[in-house]
Amino acid sequence: MGAFLTESISAVKYFSDAEQTIRFNLKTNSVNERAQTYKRWWKEQIRLYGTKIDYYVRNFALSATDKVYGENTHQGYHPKASFVMLIDLSDGSLTYSQYGLVSDDELTAIIDIETYQKSLSTYYTAASASEPKAGDVFQLTEYGDDRPNDRNGKIFEITERLDQSINEINQLQGHYVFRLKARRNDHAFLPGLDAEAGSTQVTDTSGVGPLTAIETDYINDLDTDQSSYFDYGTNDDVYGDYY
Repeated sequence: MGAFLTESISAVKYFSDAEQTIRFNLKTNSVNERAQTYKRWWKEQIRLYGTKIDYYVRNFALSATDKVYGENTHQGYHPKASFVMLIDLSDGSLTYSQYGLVSDDELTAIIDIETYQKSLSTYYTAASASEPKAGDVFQLTEYGDDRPNDRNGKIFEITERLDQSINEINQLQGHYVFRLKARRNDHAFLPGLDAEAGSTQVTDTSGVGPLTAIETDYINDLDTDQSSYFDYGTNDDVYGDYY
């Protein structure tokens, strides 16, 4: 222990200026390792073991949101961009609830920051601002392109984006990839995104779009048919004088 308190070990200056002290995590000393080793390593892993997906950026503007009802009538999706993403898919088991059969598929994905920004920078004000966000969706096109009965890849909606997880993706304190959490998308008929092929989700496309002003003459109208079921021939003050 005494050796560390003397000046005889010149390589480690414990009591000198902090910048002269040897630190393994000093980022200025690991620029090449981060840029040439780990950054390229992540890209290689994604390209070797990833799958091709179609990514749709959610088009959402706060300025177009109705301040009273909280609705955004202009939301939808930008045209898709295709690239390779590393995924860890957990197919959820079917559970029966009061709303019917529910499948809670979840997915963890990795995409390198540089590839994402190059592929989708046109939808942002600046390339550096290109980041996945909650509400964006992507489809596992390559994984699902040979499914039977004309079905295609599952669609997932992003719920979480992380660029920092020191024990998983930030070797030498660098930032190389985005780690995404996603869940199975519940198709909402927004412009720019089609439902999964072969989907058996109940739909009624007749109600899509602006409502018309056409009045429908329904059969069994209450105003005209109520006399068939109720006797209005007498006046009964006890029940409110409804005649």
